Amino acid sequence: MGFVLALIAVYFLFFRYWETMRAHLRIAGAVFLGIFTVLFALFQFNLLIPVLIALTSCVPDCTGANLVGRSLNNLNLERADFVDANLSGVDLSRSRLSAADFSGANLAGANFQNAQLQGAFFLGAVLTGANFAGSDLRGANFSGANLTSVDFTGIDLTQTNLSGVSFEGARLTGVNLKNARLNTVNLTNATLNGATLVNADLSGAILSNADLSGVNLSGSRLNGAWLNLAKLVGTSLDGSNLVGSSLIAADLASSSLNGAILIGSNLVGANLKGSNLSSANLSETKLDLALLQESDLAFDPVLIELNELQRSLLLVDADLSGIVYDRQTIWPDSPLVEALLPEFSQAGQAQ
Repeated sequence: MGFVLALIAVYFLFFRYWETMRAHLRIAGAVFLGIFTVLFALFQFNLLIPVLIALTSCVPDCTGANLVGRSLNNLNLERADFVDANLSGVDLSRSRLSAADFSGANLAGANFQNAQLQGAFFLGAVLTGANFAGSDLRGANFSGANLTSVDFTGIDLTQTNLSGVSFEGARLTGVNLKNARLNTVNLTNATLNGATLVNADLSGAILSNADLSGVNLSGSRLNGAWLNLAKLVGTSLDGSNLVGSSLIAADLASSSLNGAILIGSNLVGANLKGSNLSSANLSETKLDLALLQESDLAFDPVLIELNELQRSLLLVDADLSGIVYDRQTIWPDSPLVEALLPEFSQAGQAQ
């Protein structure tokens, strides 16, 4: 009996408040439909994720923020402020980051693939192992940044400020650095094969053990640069300034040094086999092992790390076999040249 009375009570209450409940349900349904419509529209126009990011993170003002490992890919983050932020491992691929400021930020291992970074600032930023493949870096400023082991494969860096950066171990295969200012840049162990460095300023740069095979360095400034153990096979150095440079044990086989200025450079142990030295100026250049001094090896870590066996194999007289030269070639006062010059003269007459 009690159960029946309860059912009757529920029945009357339901119908008594039905109109009120129906009105509430209509309002809730309208609100839900509105929210769903907005979210669907944002999704359709790729705006859903940016809105959620804006509601849950610091963008656009992320000064000093901790965004380690965050996914911020394919977003519009133009002019965002990431100064001194921790962005290690962040994914910013395909994002629009024009004029964004990453100065002093930690961007180790960050992914910038295919990102738009025109005019972005990376002053003093740590970018160890970052990937910039396919990104647009026109007008970007990397002054003083740490770009160790960074991937810049195929990037056009002609309008990028790279003053004083560290490119140690970086991948720069096929990059365009024509007319670039790279003075005092550290490119130790970097890979630059196939790069274009025509008329680039590399004065005082460190390129020891770098791979520059097939690189076009015509007209470039390499005065005072370290190129010890560098791979320069088939490289064009026509008209380049190599005054006072160090090329100890460098591999210059089949390279072109036509009209290059090598005054006071160090070529002990260098492989010049088959290279073109026409009109080159080698005045005061060191070619003989006997002229090598301990001070020549004292400052470059790449040379310091050589063991005794490596030194015995690499530190020898320069290999001048099969070189091409002409009457304008200027030779240093060298026992090696004195011993081989008659052979070269005959070769020159036979050409």
